[in-house]
Amino acid sequence: MKLKINNEVLELSEPLTLEKLAQKLNISTAIFATVDGRMRELSYMIANDADIEFMGLDSDVGMRIYEATLRYVFTKALYEIDASLIPSNSILLEFIGGSPFHD
Repeated sequence: MKLKINNEVLELSEPLTLEKLAQKLNISTAIFATVDGRMRELSYMIANDADIEFMGLDSDVGMRIYEATLRYVFTKALYEIDASLIPSNSILLEFIGGSPFHD
């Protein structure tokens, strides 16, 4: 398969994840990539020709992904310490596995 990665062409014979590809290319700052214009997690498997651009925290989207992850981890930690610290009508409860409607 033929991959165009950050404007360079690379030929590979077998599928691999974006994470493995980044490691192979010594790209350590990537937190996601665009594959043919679509945002993908690093666990995404590349099996066909593609145009890939690795992105990090220096991009607006990369920083938003990082901030969203921090909010999630903080909320989950609060929930694990004391669920009453999170308002019972918070939509965040649905994301972290707790719900005032399903207890």
